[in-house]
Amino acid sequence: MTTQETLLAAELTREVEQQLQDLMSRPSIRHDAMRQGRSKDIWSAAVDGEWFTVLVDEESGGLGLGLHTMSSLFACFGRALAPGPLLEHALVAPMLLRIATPSSYERLQSAIAGERQLAFADGAATGQAKATRPRLVDGQLLGNIDMVRYAATADDIVVVVDGENGTTSIVLVNANDDTVTITSQPHLDTTACLATVHFDHTSYEIVSDEPETQLKSHLERIRGGIRLLTACRLAGVCRTLLDMSVDYAKLREQFGVPIGSFQAVQHILADMAVDTILLEALCEVRADECGADGSRLHWAGIESKACAAGTARRVGEAALQVHGGIGFTAEHELHVWFLHAIGLQGWYGDESDLSLQLGRSLLSGERSS
Repeated sequence: MTTQETLLAAELTREVEQQLQDLMSRPSIRHDAMRQGRSKDIWSAAVDGEWFTVLVDEESGGLGLGLHTMSSLFACFGRALAPGPLLEHALVAPMLLRIATPSSYERLQSAIAGERQLAFADGAATGQAKATRPRLVDGQLLGNIDMVRYAATADDIVVVVDGENGTTSIVLVNANDDTVTITSQPHLDTTACLATVHFDHTSYEIVSDEPETQLKSHLERIRGGIRLLTACRLAGVCRTLLDMSVDYAKLREQFGVPIGSFQAVQHILADMAVDTILLEALCEVRADECGADGSRLHWAGIESKACAAGTARRVGEAALQVHGGIGFTAEHELHVWFLHAIGLQGWYGDESDLSLQLGRSLLSGERSS
């Protein structure tokens, strides 16, 4: 990034952070974001502030600032627990623009402009290597897919499917089509808004006519970007959990003194701080690397998400320990952050699955370092 781009990225990050602080300080917005997983006010702020254009090239009307800036924004989203669909519009749509057919390009641009809401249906999101995916049969889309975020409010759904000849395809579907059935899935994470989507001979539009090898490579990069930005979001969640715990340790008293004066509590907070700082540093380094070399995005995403999944769980558990019984109650907001971290733990693979992938790639020579 040039000096001018670096300054612009820093200014945008400060503005987004301040906006989210102002919005989330309002009780009605905070309730909608944390308890229902959506907020019209935050959505409007994202559209008006052009948050979704960060990864869009300047030639296509975007800011063209790259992954480093977007990673900083997703850390902000995690610190504020900003609801989506942010990832779908800020990462998936811009990355698909680069390979899109002319007609799908227009629909993706509408999503980036905030005129239509987008959901991304990908079997890999479950973290299971052999997750079922919808399939194309006789020119129509058939099958189910689970764990689709924000499908219930989407206008369009981007679906990763199995083609009629066994190939992988990416298609675009109108979510309001009569042949599409969307059923909400209960989830511990109140910000998730998950759904099962059923396609019954549904019409579709091919997003890209790229050769399958190139399409699969691009899909790997999209999934890598999702993992990397999810790790950045979890880093933001960890930072808030740490700040909440430090503030509570200063105020809560036992035996007439703040619990933060006890060495045992200090050790817990110190471990939380180390975990959080290391995760933030890893996300920043990997985002910088991928900004210069997009081919690294697949492995950078796996590394970052593997670290983030375990770190967020440990930091969340430590925060509950510092807060004691009050942290487990529904009345206290701590549990909303903790359940959000747990909900994202297995999203596109948890630490065990992803670490196994990394280990196998090193042993096979697919990845040297």
